[in-house]
Amino acid sequence: MKCELYLNSINRHLQQVYTGFSELNQKGVFSSFKVFINKRKDLKHNQTLMAIVNGVKIIYDVRDDYNIPEEYFDFEFDFYFKRDCSRQYFKDLDISEKIFPLGFNYLVTSDQNFGLEFKYIIKFPGMLKYILKHTFISSWMNDFKWDVCNFNNIERMPLFLSDPKILFLTRTWNPEEISESKEKKDERRYINDTRAKCIDLCRREFGDIFLGGFANSEYSDKFYKEYCVNNSKIVSKEGYFKVLDESSICVSTMGLHKSIGWKMGEYVAKSKAIVSEEFISELPGDFKKNQNYLEFREPNELIENIQRLIDNPSIRESMMLNNWLYYQQNLRPDMLVYNTLYKVFND
Repeated sequence: MKCELYLNSINRHLQQVYTGFSELNQKGVFSSFKVFINKRKDLKHNQTLMAIVNGVKIIYDVRDDYNIPEEYFDFEFDFYFKRDCSRQYFKDLDISEKIFPLGFNYLVTSDQNFGLEFKYIIKFPGMLKYILKHTFISSWMNDFKWDVCNFNNIERMPLFLSDPKILFLTRTWNPEEISESKEKKDERRYINDTRAKCIDLCRREFGDIFLGGFANSEYSDKFYKEYCVNNSKIVSKEGYFKVLDESSICVSTMGLHKSIGWKMGEYVAKSKAIVSEEFISELPGDFKKNQNYLEFREPNELIENIQRLIDNPSIRESMMLNNWLYYQQNLRPDMLVYNTLYKVFND
């Protein structure tokens, strides 16, 4: 297969897809592999890219938003793979039959990832100015701990422990830092309050086997101080992955725009038993409620489901194994991209 990638961003959300294509290229899937920077002015969003594979135009959209940008209504493409994908948001569009779920998104890379290669990074507009003025590349590479985010370092086989630990490290969203509608501001307040209630109940119910709280920020310290973790080590990427590796049961809540947050993908990659707030996104493959996660709609139900996983090792361990298998078949970066190509050329 011949592959051309057109991109206009080194956005973190896209690194998963960049990594997938890079790994497939390394494995010899493509007879020709070319990357073009800012050659398509019609790609308006910095969290989308276009692949042309054997002449087929494929859009990858990793935005945490269920809507399709209006600019793509008349865009010439053959397939559109979307991170947050719910048919109710686009079922009336003429392009609806071309849209399919992409899957969980999280920050992940590999040694082969062209998205971290200097020869590509330097081509993005304004990047040379940043490098000269702010040593941007060195700080960018350091800030996001790309070595820690290598998929070989993230993924873990299930670890079955007789005394499971529970983890819910999260963040707040300041509603006043956005100029969007009252609805979007209220959504942020709902997310913050729901997470705070979950943290409070878990601390009360599970004591020392629960580790959770908000990362410190000016906003969280002001409005949710009692729910902050006050430990910079465990909210760093390295520290977070360390305590995640040591935990068996992990909690996920709704993200912005009703999205599924990065943590869900990380939990699956690390083969955890998951209790997740209800979500509406469609997912590729066989990812199901009660098989890969337990669902809650309000904080008291979260407590009940965590207790169920504690009391029933067989359910917990089966779920961990199911998530390991799902990761290997659907979420590992090369498989995530491979499955989209299989959909394009074999369905």
